[in-house]
Amino acid sequence: MSLRNTLASINSSKWAITQAHATDYLRVLDAALDSDQTDVSPKAAIASYENADAEKTEIAEYDDKIAIVRIEGAIMKSGWCNYGTEDYANYIENTFADDESIKGMLLIVDSGGGQVAGTQRLYKAIQNAQKPIIGLASSVAASAGYWIVAPTQKIFIESETDEVGSIGAFVSFSDYSEYFKEAGIKRHEIYARKSSNKNKEVREALKDNYTPMLDNVLDPLVDIFIKDIKTARPNISEEVFSGGIYIAERAIQVGLVDDIKSEKEAMEYLRSQINSNNSQPQQTQIYMSKLTIGANIMKKLGFGDATEKETSLEVNQSGLTKLDAALQELQEAEESNQKLTSEKSELSKKVKDLEAEKLVLEQKVTELKAKNEEYSKVAAASPAAPVSATQKTETADTTPKDDDIFAEFNAKVEADFGA
Repeated sequence: MSLRNTLASINSSKWAITQAHATDYLRVLDAALDSDQTDVSPKAAIASYENADAEKTEIAEYDDKIAIVRIEGAIMKSGWCNYGTEDYANYIENTFADDESIKGMLLIVDSGGGQVAGTQRLYKAIQNAQKPIIGLASSVAASAGYWIVAPTQKIFIESETDEVGSIGAFVSFSDYSEYFKEAGIKRHEIYARKSSNKNKEVREALKDNYTPMLDNVLDPLVDIFIKDIKTARPNISEEVFSGGIYIAERAIQVGLVDDIKSEKEAMEYLRSQINSNNSQPQQTQIYMSKLTIGANIMKKLGFGDATEKETSLEVNQSGLTKLDAALQELQEAEESNQKLTSEKSELSKKVKDLEAEKLVLEQKVTELKAKNEEYSKVAAASPAAPVSATQKTETADTTPKDDDIFAEFNAKVEADFGA
């Protein structure tokens, strides 16, 4: 990235950085501006100040099967003072993900923050990695520096005096209007009629009205920052979201980091995790299979789709035992559900059969009523010989009645379904 483009990026970007580090990095810019070159590597630009090498080091060192990635100094989207967040994200999403010989990563952050642009992409690359990544805060991991280390599986801090936090954002800029006035320079800004909101936040801030900058830029930015930290560290204290910075012991108490460990100790911890995963390949495969089975059971029971998601799992016997118990309960629930479904199907069939029979009986009743009406008309038209009471009773008893037909139907219902 050219020096000119770098300076333009620094001047126009939003930053998540501690004020102390922002001020300190001005010396780097001074050294670069003093250089006679127009397109220089960062270390060449400040070599006279720091006696640094002219070329960037490799993005990762390798200790056997572990990648060691160091993020130091001001964080930028495109590399200048160091590799940029784009470079690191590309490495994690490609080389780290595809090279089967690399089993894990130790991510060492020593940065007070930097440019917001590109930071969340690196956060998500770390968050979505399918290999273990352990974070180590060395000296300071603040603001964007902490944003980057947050999604690692464990965060260690290197010593009792090291600092983490500063979850927040701020903006600062200089008002040169008086300087220009004294120099006899009058600046004019003319906006198109349809561009009334262009640069509104800055223009209003120059009038000491900071509300648009807060409402439209800083507060929404911090909300995203906080959301990402809560996702990565769900048990973190709400206290940290006011932007404070914490040294080691207090950082552990508020949930910003997990423990104090040196680089060597952090590496040993990572190795133990890798060895543990390698020694239980069969268990991991069983665990994944059971997760898929469980998801399918949940789908059959109507609790959502059984969507397979790639995930990083820490497998142990205790976890498998708990999973077995949960799956047993799900299987029993599925069997019970199948039994109820079968019974429901049988009952539905019986109901349909009875409804068909009821229609037949209702048709018979209609026909009998029609015949009865016909008989009544014939009897009314033709005088009949007198009959005895006994004959009347016998005739009445042989005539089908509605009550008799429905009594027969009800008896059938009771036989099929019980009283």
